[in-house]
Amino acid sequence: MPHGGYEHLRSYKVAVYEPTVVGPDCPLCPVCGGAMYQRTAGQGPHAGQPFWGCTGYPKCQGTGEIPDRSDQSDKTQIYQKVMERIRALIAGESDEIAVMATVVAELRQAFGHFAWVGFYRVVSPGVLKVGPYQGGHGCLTIPFERGVCGRCARDKTSQVVGDVTRLAYHIACAGSTRSEIVVPVLDASGAVRAVLDIDSDLPEIFDMVDQEALEALAGEVGQACFTFPEIS
Repeated sequence: MPHGGYEHLRSYKVAVYEPTVVGPDCPLCPVCGGAMYQRTAGQGPHAGQPFWGCTGYPKCQGTGEIPDRSDQSDKTQIYQKVMERIRALIAGESDEIAVMATVVAELRQAFGHFAWVGFYRVVSPGVLKVGPYQGGHGCLTIPFERGVCGRCARDKTSQVVGDVTRLAYHIACAGSTRSEIVVPVLDASGAVRAVLDIDSDLPEIFDMVDQEALEALAGEVGQACFTFPEIS
């Protein structure tokens, strides 16, 4: 079911919903920004399947997909296929913009719940600038002292945030973001050269499967673009 896809639901004649309780782990509506709650399609080909529906329905008809989190092996296989495609596409390429743009496109297409995928590049000591990305407008500049991306760059460690609304230092580039994962991209000397940032409108969506796969992918980016240490 596409993000915000009420019309998609209508096309499948899913007309009856059974609302459930609104909880702290519910995402925000991609249309109006209000709270969403889990509903169940009552008829049609999606009958019995849960989805996120806006609490403002019928005035607001925003919806969101609830991905199946039970089959981790399926997610692992998706990452494996993504890695294979990226390796084939960037073989012999060392330009960082070309490599990063390819990685972003492949990840965004592979995972429907990735609302924002992009890189922030280290352009001067302690400063990140937005690089290739897909999604809404990203923050243009992030100091190492600010936000989840800044902490990732500063500490050179992956950051997995289940609910950004509970994180005081989170930078809200998009009000609908609920969870985030950021992994560092290092050069041959171990210096951070960029971070890979992924946001989702769904809470608690990233886990160790994501972290390990994205860290491996960041390693591939580092090898392709930053084989030699940065010249100071």
